[in-house]
Amino acid sequence: MADGYVSSIRENGLLNAGDTAFVLNQSDTDLEAFRLQQDMILLTLTHKRLDEGRVEKHVLGPLKRALEISLVGMKQAEVVLKAVKDEFSASYALKADVASAEKSVIERSVVLNKAKIELNAKTRQVLAQRTRMNKNLASLKELIRLNIQKAEMSRFLMPWSGNISCRTFAGAFVEAGDVICTITPGA
Repeated sequence: MADGYVSSIRENGLLNAGDTAFVLNQSDTDLEAFRLQQDMILLTLTHKRLDEGRVEKHVLGPLKRALEISLVGMKQAEVVLKAVKDEFSASYALKADVASAEKSVIERSVVLNKAKIELNAKTRQVLAQRTRMNKNLASLKELIRLNIQKAEMSRFLMPWSGNISCRTFAGAFVEAGDVICTITPGA
């Protein structure tokens, strides 16, 4: 047993095997359990925020639509360029018209590439957040398991039925080796 505070102790009297005789440092494990519970709530909210449908609807969906619109704009600019080049070949358009149409294709190409880059970057960002969230969830579950184990270790259970005689009181600080209670087997 390590140094700590007696959180609770049973009254003098008969206890059955498996009953809790006393508990040490319960406020520490309770405080840690509360903190872990708050972390789990935050992680649950983050999980909801990164839900597949929500991300698709509010984050990736608009970017995909922007990409589609950019692609349509690019195709339209290419059709116009071809038509202007055909007109230029037939002497119905000026070289400036061809240059303007080529400039439009280049501008649309830049917009299309920006849309692709933005969609890819946001997709990577979402995947990284999900990966980080899953690692945090695994870590949090392990911390909860360890806190439960710590809470169980701070509980002294009666190894057999018997009479307990308390040598201290709830709230007292005890050091390793201090007698907290004595147990007389039987009854």
